[in-house]
Amino acid sequence: MPKEIIHDNTLLPGKDNSTPFAVDVNWIRDGIVQIATIDLQKEQYAVDRGFHVDLDRTMINRLIRTLRKARDQAYGADE
Repeated sequence: MPKEIIHDNTLLPGKDNSTPFAVDVNWIRDGIVQIATIDLQKEQYAVDRGFHVDLDRTMINRLIRTLRKARDQAYGADE
């Protein structure tokens, strides 16, 4: 299953020993696309302590539009 992990050094709020926040995107050709929060300090980046959602094509398109809108409003439109 192909996978991409998107992360930075952001820490989870409310914890003294916070773990870095990350988003896992994985998919199966002609099947499933899933995004999940993951714990980078846990073995194999397990999602059992995070949240995940399966997306269909319509949901993915809406998410892409929403992320572009959020990016443009937060950082300005790309030139």
